[in-house]
Amino acid sequence: MALQTFDTPSDTPDVSLFNTAELLRARAQIQQHLGGFDLGTMNLAQELVLQYSMVQQLITETVNDDTIPLNQRAQAVNSGTQLLIQLGKLQTDVYNASRVQRIEGAVIATFERLGEDYKATFMQLLRDSLGE
Repeated sequence: MALQTFDTPSDTPDVSLFNTAELLRARAQIQQHLGGFDLGTMNLAQELVLQYSMVQQLITETVNDDTIPLNQRAQAVNSGTQLLIQLGKLQTDVYNASRVQRIEGAVIATFERLGEDYKATFMQLLRDSLGE
């Protein structure tokens, strides 16, 4: 199948007309053609949120579908719960990393204002506390 190109913005499909499931499927198809990303360029937080969106859509489609066995519906709900747990942990990790950066910045700014004798004492205490 030939690749469809869009020369002007008016040629592009109006994505607001698609439902969430259709948009997620289209994203997955596009991602397959883009290929893999290395871990350094991947936004893990965004990817996890997108995965949660896909699982949430799956839950929505399956939880009330009586043709799907109950255990499979329960598995879909469990997947959503596990992703929520991961998102919560990720939020905590990001908050903690940001807080540590702010503390480091405050320590460096304070350190720069100290006299040389205090700097030497501080550095020795820091080395001792780090076990170096």
